Amino acid sequence: MNASMEANNALESNPFLVRGHSDFQVTRLLNGNIRKLSNSKNMVRLKAQCQKQKNFISNNSVFIVCPVLNEFESPEVYGFEMPFCRGEVAPEYIDRASPFEVRGFIYQLIALLESFIAESELRHIDAEVIWGKSADVREQIRGNVNVSPSVLDLIDQHIAIVKLHSNFELPIGKCHGDLTLSNIIFDDFNDRYFLIDFLDTYIDSPLLDLVKISQETRLLWTSKFMHQTHDSAKYQIVMNVLESEVQKHFSKYKWYKKYQSIFEFQNLIRLLPYASDHLIIEAIVKRLHLLITA
Repeated sequence: MNASMEANNALESNPFLVRGHSDFQVTRLLNGNIRKLSNSKNMVRLKAQCQKQKNFISNNSVFIVCPVLNEFESPEVYGFEMPFCRGEVAPEYIDRASPFEVRGFIYQLIALLESFIAESELRHIDAEVIWGKSADVREQIRGNVNVSPSVLDLIDQHIAIVKLHSNFELPIGKCHGDLTLSNIIFDDFNDRYFLIDFLDTYIDSPLLDLVKISQETRLLWTSKFMHQTHDSAKYQIVMNVLESEVQKHFSKYKWYKKYQSIFEFQNLIRLLPYASDHLIIEAIVKRLHLLITA
């Protein structure tokens, strides 16, 4: 049986679909595993993500990388399977967790990010690489009718700021790539957390993970996307604490204080080419205005 037939048969026999935030199809198979599928247009991106997940090693004993079990490919489809990692999503976990448990998670997350920094080295990245990425995203946004053209003016201002630098001194070496809380499974019963949905990035810097945390704390990203009913007020409080602890801890790094807002802006515009929810777009654009005027 070829990969395309195998994938189609699995999908037809399986009634359980797992909600995702990307344009990949995520499926719970009858054997319990999770299968992630791309089509011919986005298979290169999914293959890169799979490779990153396969090669990623976490030296933090409580953060476990969900392993890749197998891959399959045809001209029409690419995909891979992972075991189903049992646990809770962030809103469920935060709803029932005590303040002590929440603090413990925050400190473990900070320790994970510190380990990424320790495994990276400071390098000079040409500013053209940075603003070139933002310019590419600007062109992609032009194709999204849901996004106001006024956003392009904000991006132009951002690019002008980036061009004031000749280069950026950044830690390069290790990052998850999409470290929002939606990509962490909370297995609190066993005191561990599973990392899923790695993202291939144009530069592998822990700063990219730190701005993903900002996406979470400032836009309440996972809370907005999860179906589960949860205490949104408590979630907001926990995100405020997470934001405060991250700022307090990582502001000791010159590169964080100097470049965080630039990379937070770039991270947010990279969400816009695919955004369709007007409330989400409005929240992103509001944050973009604050970052430009700060």
